[in-house]
This record gives sequence, structure tokens and C-alpha cells, in this order.
Amino acid sequence: GLYAELVKNRSFEFPQRFMGWNVFGNVTLMDDGPFERNPHYVRLGNSGHREKHTGIENEGFFGIGVKEGAEYRFSVWARGENQKLRIELIKNDTMEERQAFESKELTVNSKDWKQYEVILKSPRTEPKAHLRIFLESAGTVDLEHVSLFPVDTWKERKNGLRKDLVQALYDIKPGVFRFPGGC
Repeated sequence: GLYAELVKNRSFEFPQRFMGWNVFGNVTLMDDGPFERNPHYVRLGNSGHREKHTGIENEGFFGIGVKEGAEYRFSVWARGENQKLRIELIKNDTMEERQAFESKELTVNSKDWKQYEVILKSPRTEPKAHLRIFLESAGTVDLEHVSLFPVDTWKERKNGLRKDLVQALYDIKPGVFRFPGGC
């Protein structure tokens, strides 16, 4: 579609709350969230074992297509005191020991809901990458509105529209756009 969001079900509000997500470790779906219209969020807790991780992984829309050298803005609303997250782009269809091809650390440092952001830069092109988020510390952290957008969007707007599709539409100089369903 025109909207450049790459995460499927970013607020856990689909009828099947974890549609688009794989969960592992100590993950709990909560329903007293910070946004009235989006009450669901996930709580990541300590796995209880030093060799195991707690986290979530998003498949995107039939995979997350990333391009070599392109930057992607990861953002999330989160709360937790001094909790470390590892944000990864992974190649999911491999049995290699190391699936991640880009990763960044993010520290959540507030007991109140706050938006956090980090830029991921893909070192290679992957048509069906996944986004994985690990809890790296021993406490708990709450996550809501998980998002991944290309930095390069139409007119450089943050969380904007896909540049390639909108530019193609703009170039044909239409007199009127009509979207079924009534926009």
C-alpha cells in the first residue's frame, strides 16, 4: 500500500492479538494500555534462565523488504526502568547461527510511557527480513505501538508514504484521485 509502515499489527489490536508476531520467553499480552483506542500492549519479562531470551518477532507483510544502505526508523512506546532492548533485522529463512544482519541497543529509562527511536541501516538487501526485539536485562519492559518505517519517504515526512508509489502517482498528474471505500 501507500503507507510505508513495515510492521504488521504494531499495536496488538488485530482480532488475533499476536497476528504477525512470534513470541518467545516470558511475554504477556496486557489490556490496560496508554491509548484509549489501543488498550493492548505486551510485557516482556525476564525469561528466568541466563541462556534464554524473551522477545517478539514481526514478520511484516509477507516479509519486511529492506534495501542495502537504506535507513529504517524503529520506534516504540515503552516503559521500564533501565531496561535494555536489542532491536534486530534478521534473515528468518536461514539456519545460520547468527540470523541478525543489523542490530542496535535501546535503553528504556522511564516508568511512564515514552516514545523511543533508533535508526537501523541495512548492510544488504533482504526481501523477507523480520524485525526482532529482545529484552537484554533482568527486569520487565512494556511495549506498545512498535513501528518500522523507511527514513526515505515521500517528501521526507516522518512516518509517511512510500516514495516510489506516491511519486509514480504524482508523475501522472491526475486531476482527481478516487479511493474505493471513501477516504
